[in-house]
Amino acid sequence: MHWGWMGLASLLALGAGASAAPVRQAFEGFRLLKQSRFEDAEAAFRRGLEARPQSANLRTGWVQAVLGQNRCEEGQDLAWRLREEKAFNRNVIDSLAGCFARLQDFAEAVYWKEAALTLGGPQVEGWMRLALFRFRLGDSWGAERALEEAEAMEPLVARPWLTRALHAVGRGDVDGAEEALAWFDLLTEEDLQLRWLIAARLSLDLGDLEQALEELNRASLLGTRTPSGLALRAEVFRRGGQLKEASAIVSTRGGAFMRDRTWRMVLARVRVDEGRLEASGRLVKQALAETPADPEVLASAWYLSQRLGETERAKQTARAHARVRINPWRTLTSLLPGSST
Repeated sequence: MHWGWMGLASLLALGAGASAAPVRQAFEGFRLLKQSRFEDAEAAFRRGLEARPQSANLRTGWVQAVLGQNRCEEGQDLAWRLREEKAFNRNVIDSLAGCFARLQDFAEAVYWKEAALTLGGPQVEGWMRLALFRFRLGDSWGAERALEEAEAMEPLVARPWLTRALHAVGRGDVDGAEEALAWFDLLTEEDLQLRWLIAARLSLDLGDLEQALEELNRASLLGTRTPSGLALRAEVFRRGGQLKEASAIVSTRGGAFMRDRTWRMVLARVRVDEGRLEASGRLVKQALAETPADPEVLASAWYLSQRLGETERAKQTARAHARVRINPWRTLTSLLPGSST
């Protein structure tokens, strides 16, 4: 049973004499959470809590809505209160891990994901997610151990190889990425969108825009278009000099898409190419305040500084980028339209 419906069932069990308003707000809040409409979900849970402030289910939903808006510190404070009252559950812990990961705070993401794994639940997926967080933290040894845990539970499962491929692409290990994708294809006939998005990212890193676009077209046939997938498509178009096509992708979507860091940074670079430097500056400034040491954020900051003619700032940003860049293929000059093959 989905956690939202478990919470609803608990409220319904209060009996016919209880007010129906909190039940309706819980139903609405959990429905909105499933749709990633976190601000609306928070409002629904708050309305329910006005009538029943001690409801653990409503408060749990409220915390998850706060975390979905990347208000991690606030959500963490609320979560600790739930823990003290023994109302802490796996969904809250997973939401904490995801929130900190989105803000690139992988030390906290690892801490909370490890805590979630102690509570049971979908272990294989959990270990794969922990492997990804550990890799982004720079703990390659720990990431490998987490993948081994996942594979030990289901030795012939294919999906851990996608996590391995993600790791390899992230660090610029072309042979490792291609080998992992080959193992995935060997172990399953399942045609997953993620498999083709990983391949497209690898092709983009190598400068093969035509191949990247073919793989993105394959991915688009296998599911809904995600922020990361559409951002990748826009970046392929942008680097290929097809600014009109790139702009058409990033200019028609907001809401949940704007919570995706990669989406916002591609949008910032498109705005630079369009000459809309103030709009790009606002996006870059916000991203630097959130994750000042993120390579993609620093790359976008450099790209903007170059266009503004801020030579000294561009040099400083380039040095900062060089200190944190892992992937040797993701150079700053590769961002320039026409630099790829």
